Amino acid sequence: MKRRVGFLVLVATVLALLLTGLFAGTAAFGSVEEPEEPEMPDVGVTFVAVSGIAGEPHVVLLEGSGVIEGDEVEAMGAFTHFFAEGPAPHPIVDSGTWEATELVSFSILGTFGAHAAGTLVMDVIVTRSDGSQVPATMIVNCNIEAAGLDTGMPEGVTIMAEGAVFEPLGGATLFSMPADPAEPEEPEEPEDL
Repeated sequence: MKRRVGFLVLVATVLALLLTGLFAGTAAFGSVEEPEEPEMPDVGVTFVAVSGIAGEPHVVLLEGSGVIEGDEVEAMGAFTHFFAEGPAPHPIVDSGTWEATELVSFSILGTFGAHAAGTLVMDVIVTRSDGSQVPATMIVNCNIEAAGLDTGMPEGVTIMAEGAVFEPLGGATLFSMPADPAEPEEPEEPEDL
């Protein structure tokens, strides 16, 4: 009887170790591995946009382009900040360049051919015409109406800098996806009748 109890305790211990993966780091039929997350391909970003402060005549024209690679963004562009009041030409408040410094977040809502709808949030450094620099956050939002892909935010660019928020007034944004590396299938030959 003692042998039988000892044998059952041994079997129970081995089973417990196998089930918890503690038996030499392996499960019953091989190593336990976490499934790998699929790697996101590089995504291009391009935009031309007009943004403004709600209820105020401050407007910014901006353009930019770059690439999102994994958890990094490399992007840059230019801006012109003007005062949209009275007849044209409107007085320029400032102009200069911007450059991304950090990817805060990037999400894709869906794809349509070679393009994607989604939202990019990045920290940037704005360099004014006098050389002074200002940190800012830029949100680039892309909707693809033809695909029914709407993020719920307006198409365009939101800029938050020095306590001001410039919201999208218009423009175009695109996230471009690389082509599918899979080779296209050969068309089938029609059968003779």
